[in-house]
Amino acid sequence: MYEKPAQNGVGHFLESTAFKSTASRTSHELHSLSTHNGITLSAANSREIIAYRADCVRGSVPLTVELLADTLRNPLISDAEVQYARVRIGEYDSFVIRYCAVCPRIDDHQLL
Repeated sequence: MYEKPAQNGVGHFLESTAFKSTASRTSHELHSLSTHNGITLSAANSREIIAYRADCVRGSVPLTVELLADTLRNPLISDAEVQYARVRIGEYDSFVIRYCAVCPRIDDHQLL
């Protein structure tokens, strides 16, 4: 996702807070419902997209769509979840900084 300097980290934050509390479910309820119904929820971001993904067993398709819709339309992220995301993002950024300092850069033309 292309971010302006003032927005730097927004995509990572949205990924880190995906599938947390909503207006109708706590994060624990969301996790419990998905686990007990064969549903796997995940999120990822890259430079161009933020993706919310779900894998499920055939009988759980209606519930899976409901959980995805609830997550996207009614997020209710608690202060504790925001703090957790900040810590997680900080740890990731620290890892990337350390990793990039010791690894050679591969330019796009080297991959062709």
